[in-house]
Amino acid sequence: MKKITGVICYLFAIIAVADEAAPAASSSAREEKSWFEKYYPYERKVFGWVDNTARSVDSFFGSDEAWRVDNESWLRVTNDLSWEQHEGTSTSIRPRLKLDLPTASKRLHLLIENDSPEQRTAAEEAVPSLRNTDNERTTVFGLGADMDKWAPAWKKQLQAGVQVRLPLDPYVRFIAKRNWQLAGPWEINSYNRFAWFEHQGYSWKSELKVGEPLAPRWRLDYVTDLSWREDHDYLQFAESANFTHILSEHSAISYAAGVAGTGFNGPQISSYFLVANYRRDLYRRIVYFNVLPEFSFPREYDFNPHWAITLRLELYFQKMVDGY
Repeated sequence: MKKITGVICYLFAIIAVADEAAPAASSSAREEKSWFEKYYPYERKVFGWVDNTARSVDSFFGSDEAWRVDNESWLRVTNDLSWEQHEGTSTSIRPRLKLDLPTASKRLHLLIENDSPEQRTAAEEAVPSLRNTDNERTTVFGLGADMDKWAPAWKKQLQAGVQVRLPLDPYVRFIAKRNWQLAGPWEINSYNRFAWFEHQGYSWKSELKVGEPLAPRWRLDYVTDLSWREDHDYLQFAESANFTHILSEHSAISYAAGVAGTGFNGPQISSYFLVANYRRDLYRRIVYFNVLPEFSFPREYDFNPHWAITLRLELYFQKMVDGY
């Protein structure tokens, strides 16, 4: 156990020092081609497919202007390789596609995802190793419409679609988020999701983040995650303090310490956790790599130390990715 702790601490110390001390790349180095360059034609083909598909669907629902206006469609594919003490290794792939339809009568978004937030609890949002495996996920298809004309301070979207399972599970979802700038550098971000699935019933998820920059490259956030599902009928929560350190133009690392639990009255603690998340832009904001070591004290193991680590590769084919 001490060896594992030492290796992980040493790894993150090297990453932090190397990123902090790395000099700016020279003009000649910047001109050198990355080994990712050989995949550039593939990247262009994938984004071309996403963009053309979105414009074709948009022209069907809207007008021929769909081929001339800006389109904010994107495709994201996340691949996780995880190791967890007592559980071994596991892998998961989570694609998510958003097709923007700007010329429709109401601006629409076509959404396809196989890891919808309603399938994750508050604790799973905070601790990556707790998230469902691929076998427990189901694909969701839906249409979303922006609803920003009323209460414009809130960014809102109404979605409706179907969860692909037998029998099919139709759903309706409402998303609302807002930012408040407080006195001084403090700010509050609120993100809320209300949903109804025919077979799961009603659900609600909320994240409240209060934070401020501590220095040009450091930020502190206090995060509260809450979730409730009618079929489970109990509240789940996670509270954490997060420190984020921007190491360089292409990398950052965050540290989180917190607690997760359940219950409306007399909450019961289910786990204490420490999580680090090193994230690096490997190639032109298209390829990202994350390392997420975790150290927790879960109730199911009598609050004994429990280790996990996740290696994550993310591919973005996009013009812009938002929070939906």
